[in-house]
Amino acid sequence: MEYLRVTRALSADGCARLKAFSMPFVVFHGDGDTLTDPKGSRDLHVHAASKDKTLRILEGRWHILTKEPGNREVLREIVEWCDGRGGKVE
Repeated sequence: MEYLRVTRALSADGCARLKAFSMPFVVFHGDGDTLTDPKGSRDLHVHAASKDKTLRILEGRWHILTKEPGNREVLREIVEWCDGRGGKVE
């Protein structure tokens, strides 16, 4: 619910609020996702003010990337991303 609230708030006025979003982030999105539009992830990546941002559009993947085939690769990338920023994940 919190994710939905933040998503709505950030997109309420087009992409204008994204310009104030400056914290580091990584986004994974399946290109075959029919529940959420990969365009939203692309917009976040393009318009967010963050200097440290990563977008991974995964070909042939769907919506629940941590449960789909190939999930270990996604989880590994998430851990590596966090570890690379001083946030050791075990």
